Amino acid sequence: MTLGRTKDSSSRCSKHAMPPNNRLLVCNTPFKLDKGLLAKKSATIASLLDNNPFEDLSVFFNEIPSEPEALELIARFCHGLHVEMTSDNIISLICLSNHLKMTETHCPNNLLNNAILFLKQKILPSWDQTIRSLRASQGPTFQQAVEIGLLDFCIEALTAHVLSDPNILAQPIMSEYTNNIINNRPISSNSNVTRRKLFSEGDHSTASSDSDTSTSTEDITSLPVKMYKSIVETMVQRQVPQENIAGSLFRYLKKHADDSEAIELIERLLPTCTISNKYPLYPYTLLFEMHELATSLKASSDCVASLEIRIGKELYRATPEDLLALDLDIESLKRVLKGFYENFTDPDSSSLVAVADLMEEYLLEVAKKRNMDAKSFTEVAEMASSTSNVGTYRYSDGIYRAVDAYLDKNTELSELEREEVCRVLDFQKMSSQASSTKG
Repeated sequence: MTLGRTKDSSSRCSKHAMPPNNRLLVCNTPFKLDKGLLAKKSATIASLLDNNPFEDLSVFFNEIPSEPEALELIARFCHGLHVEMTSDNIISLICLSNHLKMTETHCPNNLLNNAILFLKQKILPSWDQTIRSLRASQGPTFQQAVEIGLLDFCIEALTAHVLSDPNILAQPIMSEYTNNIINNRPISSNSNVTRRKLFSEGDHSTASSDSDTSTSTEDITSLPVKMYKSIVETMVQRQVPQENIAGSLFRYLKKHADDSEAIELIERLLPTCTISNKYPLYPYTLLFEMHELATSLKASSDCVASLEIRIGKELYRATPEDLLALDLDIESLKRVLKGFYENFTDPDSSSLVAVADLMEEYLLEVAKKRNMDAKSFTEVAEMASSTSNVGTYRYSDGIYRAVDAYLDKNTELSELEREEVCRVLDFQKMSSQASSTKG
């Protein structure tokens, strides 16, 4: 459907000798509609009645995706009564009048053209009105709005608003970091912005308020997942700033944290945690909380695995408590480490050392706090040991301390199991003090 131009193969207004009145029952709602008047305005109805003047229009209207309110407006228009168009009814009215082919080629000054003109002049220039119209079209007309291109038309209008003022979409999450960048203040790449739950009630440290601008009250995060997905994907393609995209996704997550489909969508659309100059778009801990939500809501395995890779990419930011809270199995922990090493490109080895330290501390906490069989502990210890090989200058006594703690806690292990656990130790990487106490 090309908005603003309607085409139809039917000709002028038709005059049909039809039974004058017809009582319709649509979605259990009674209507009284003159068939002849409807046929004059609708090429679709005119064609139906040409073939069968006694066609039961109740059956026809019940088989098309329409709202009773839209049909009532159609009836008012056909009877020459005033039709009040609003943001709440305009999309369903366009969809139904398009389906009925109420075009200018069938009858001058017809409804479809008037409805499209109202959309263009009164709805699309306003961010708020456009969102209200989309929110009101969540019912049976939604798919029809997609098929005729009406949804795309509204999305283009919203995108134009955001390209003009990105903050109308959402404020950047890390506003304090934005100020630091503007003022040329250095940012530590190892900063953990917050350890608090991002979704805690009353926590405003990382989220903007619900009213981003003084002129806008509507937010696309009030829209259903499929509609929101289409809007954000278009804005990403049109290069809306990543900071604002991330801000909107974060707000959507806060509102839909109990919806696995929303979690999966946000994971797919969420930009990487930092951009090229190491400026974080959102707190690293957001990924941990998304992982917790994804696992608890039984989101897809692809979503969970992708979050683990995202966490791994900047693993040097994590704490042992972060990893313990994730409660990762062996394969998940491997994905996290793989995500770090496959994406590590920094010539500075400080991040490598940070991850090595992290894994040793994590292993020690696992040894103290988790009930783990010897085989599983050995696998984790081997992963921790492999991360410690970041240079001959670095000792890795942490592995030794973790193994020692594990053996002290699990005195029931067989001699063979104890030997297997001890094989992860690399005595060449241990300090002289630790080496002198081994055994």
